[in-house]
Amino acid sequence: MSLVSVIVTSHPAYQKYLSQALDSLKHHDQEIILIEDGEGHLSKACNNAISHSKGDYIVRVDADDWIAIELIDLQKKYLDTHPEIDCVWVDYWEAHQIGDKIHKLKHHPNPTLEHACGAMYRRKVWGVLKYDEELRYQESYDFWRRFEREGFKAHHIEVPLYYYRKGHNSMSTNPERDRVREQLERKYAKRM
Repeated sequence: MSLVSVIVTSHPAYQKYLSQALDSLKHHDQEIILIEDGEGHLSKACNNAISHSKGDYIVRVDADDWIAIELIDLQKKYLDTHPEIDCVWVDYWEAHQIGDKIHKLKHHPNPTLEHACGAMYRRKVWGVLKYDEELRYQESYDFWRRFEREGFKAHHIEVPLYYYRKGHNSMSTNPERDRVREQLERKYAKRM
């Protein structure tokens, strides 16, 4: 029977949201590894957590987000029954935070791995790719670009089961993130 390791990445700014993230995971039979990234070296923290995990499948969930109850079981079942697929991902809801309340939810179809919130992938994928520890931002974008370049196969399930919180101070609102993204886009455009 396959084991899923859920890597929950936290940050001091996410503490008030952490219980919601963890509550959304409690209905599943999986290993949960919580990592605190206070220094902004998320890729290093993720690699460290995954290296200590035991799961056949890996899922990352940010501590300011949460998942629908079906997410883990649906993705695990898909990978269990499709050995030719290396990763599976779903659509997501964008949850707009205003003060302490969710203002609105907006469903985002996810046509590419670029925004693959809560994607589940086989441990062997991480074994080949790992997160680039030179990157302080956009480590997931870089990971998924290399995933495609290496010829790994992914499957998209068109159902929104991940809740991506916006509207608060997070790593995704840091302007440095956009600069790193532009550098990575130029890097991968040259290789095509």
